[in-house]
Amino acid sequence: MVNFRQRQRIELLLSAERGAMRKPFGAQRMAGVVFPNTYHVGMSNLGFQYLHRLINAHPNWAAERFFTDFDPALSLEHLRSPADFELLFFTVAFELDYLNIVEFFERARIPLFTEERGPEYPLIVCGGVCVDVNHHPIYPFVDILVNAEAEAILYDLLQLYEEAGDNRRRFLQDVRRLPGVEVTYGACQRYDLDPPPIEEQRAPLPDRVEAREFWSSPLCSHILTPHTEFSDMCLVELARGCPYRCTFCFVGHNLNPYRTVPLDALKTWIAERTGMAKRFGFVASAVASHPQIDELCEYCDELGVAVSYSSLRAEDVTLPMLRTLARSGAQMLTVAPEAGSFRLRRLLGKARLPDERLFWVIEQALRLGIPNLKMYFMLGLPTETEEDVLAIPDLIARLRKEFVAGSREHGRIGALALNIGVFVPIPKTPLAKFDPLPEELTRRHLRLLERQLRRLDNVRFTLPSLTLARIQRLLVQGDLRTADFLRLAHCCKKNWREALREWEKVAAQA
Repeated sequence: MVNFRQRQRIELLLSAERGAMRKPFGAQRMAGVVFPNTYHVGMSNLGFQYLHRLINAHPNWAAERFFTDFDPALSLEHLRSPADFELLFFTVAFELDYLNIVEFFERARIPLFTEERGPEYPLIVCGGVCVDVNHHPIYPFVDILVNAEAEAILYDLLQLYEEAGDNRRRFLQDVRRLPGVEVTYGACQRYDLDPPPIEEQRAPLPDRVEAREFWSSPLCSHILTPHTEFSDMCLVELARGCPYRCTFCFVGHNLNPYRTVPLDALKTWIAERTGMAKRFGFVASAVASHPQIDELCEYCDELGVAVSYSSLRAEDVTLPMLRTLARSGAQMLTVAPEAGSFRLRRLLGKARLPDERLFWVIEQALRLGIPNLKMYFMLGLPTETEEDVLAIPDLIARLRKEFVAGSREHGRIGALALNIGVFVPIPKTPLAKFDPLPEELTRRHLRLLERQLRRLDNVRFTLPSLTLARIQRLLVQGDLRTADFLRLAHCCKKNWREALREWEKVAAQA
């Protein structure tokens, strides 16, 4: 039952959107596309928007969007229950969103475990980078896992569903033959199929499948809204994979080969959308690594459209990129040295980022009128010492002098902000074989860093939660038993400390 306030909020959101397509409900087969987070976060995700558009582009299918900030769960387009759809596609970009999947099932009145769901409920398909990192936390809750780029298997999956009609057993039997697709143990039990092997609380997952010329369809936002992280900005994907192999990062070791969209295609996509958007956000793991990034920036300068970047590696930033950013009215430059000492940067695979390069990029940004700086660092890294920790405030103190001197030219001193994270070893990366520092030592390092940073004027910083870091580690490294943690966390209403205590108590007894 839709209450008035929820209906009114959805109508306000839809009325502010530009570019949305809405097919009549039930005229084709219906698929729900679920982003397990809020509308604000989900509509900022290009992969989610792209999946929604791909399904709607199919002549026999219509897709509607779901988010987790509506209770009960309802599709935006026609306010329909998830039970009214044949397939629900979840795309998961953040580990902590696994908990939101459990919450979504409750709001949708869908049984949590796969084997408990009969044919009156939709089949649950789950993909996204988190599935590749670690699929175990949500393995008992979904029917189909997809470890593939959407273009590689989506239409084949939809066709197999159509051909199977109402015979779900036949569909699951056929779809498990697609590359990158796994039918879970629970779904196999429910529909009397030979189950996959489960060994030592770990379930199989096929190797990831990449699409070949993935740019054959425009990789751009098709719905713009002011109610999102990138207000009224059209996101454009420049590349997939990463040419770097940072030792802590999943992308460069698992989502390769590195592939870039041809410049002519990017120009066409942007030109076609200038009537809809005047701001474009370039998305890639390393935007500056696109071999024709300078030409693309110059093209945007000629069109007079504003540009921002999803991420910048200071090693590769060029003056044309910074000029375009400044012309676009950017007020913040964001870079990620990750460590204060060059020794640790070298351990992380950032040997091409000495202090001199970092200073040069910041100096150029200030000279061009970009007033504010945000920097990302990590603590708790393998082999980290107090000397490495103190290298962060030392670097910031030296940067601050340059920052103040460079800001005077523009008559104001900008803000210098730091985001401090805790290192979590990600599977299938070189640093995964190292344990992070003991939590008590990391806590000591955080206190030391906080004391030193508080002595610096005009430096804002946020410190991480060690509890959330432990939970993230559990979700990226855990086996099938981590599904029980998600249920506990949901029962504890996201009281993470209480859920973690209960989980560790149960795990110790097992």
